[in-house]
Amino acid sequence: DEEAATAALYEVGLTPDLKTVASGESPQKIDLPVYPFQRERYWPDENRGRHRLAGEKHVLAANGELLFVSQIGSDTHPYLAEHRIQGLQVMPATGYAAMAMAATGAPCRLTDVVVSEPLRLEAGETRPMQMMLKPDGEQRYIFEIHTKAKREGWLLHCRGIIERLPAQDAELRTEIAEVGVEREPEEFFARSTAAGLMLGAAFRGIRRLWVGSGEAAAEIETPAGLRASEDM
Repeated sequence: DEEAATAALYEVGLTPDLKTVASGESPQKIDLPVYPFQRERYWPDENRGRHRLAGEKHVLAANGELLFVSQIGSDTHPYLAEHRIQGLQVMPATGYAAMAMAATGAPCRLTDVVVSEPLRLEAGETRPMQMMLKPDGEQRYIFEIHTKAKREGWLLHCRGIIERLPAQDAELRTEIAEVGVEREPEEFFARSTAAGLMLGAAFRGIRRLWVGSGEAAAEIETPAGLRASEDM
């Protein structure tokens, strides 16, 4: 329509003749409100829909692959400093899972996940990070996560397959019940510390834990000091 066409001209920097646009009509000027403006912000939040860990989403035109671009480091994600192996700050494997889930949404299934190179972060270090997802059937992707180190260049840290699932909470609860014996979470944390895995408060969200033969299941709650907005 004429209004949309006129707006499009303004968008590209042109100044249409409004008298011509309004020919045959009787436009009238109106006064602005006389009350004070409330100075409320109405611009959309540029971070809305942006995952704090996975970053900004891009869809590649050539092949439909998904690309997430972000930065990773103790400055951008301070809670990562609370995950240390033998004293070294290392990206947790659950971080890679959270990134993949940001692309597909939950519930989902992760399979064939391989952490090929630990992501070790020095104090104050920040790296560019990318996650690529290649379609592999309906609601199924092959994902890879890379960071760019100053000396080594781009490094592949994790790859695997993620598949979006229908919401079936009942089935999930049945699987949890069949895993094995319930254990105290503090027992797990004590054994982790003894093995050299230091977990701070940000990584102590396990509330219930079941351990079986070669598998485990848990109920996890966001720790009090780490709100859901952190998108771990």
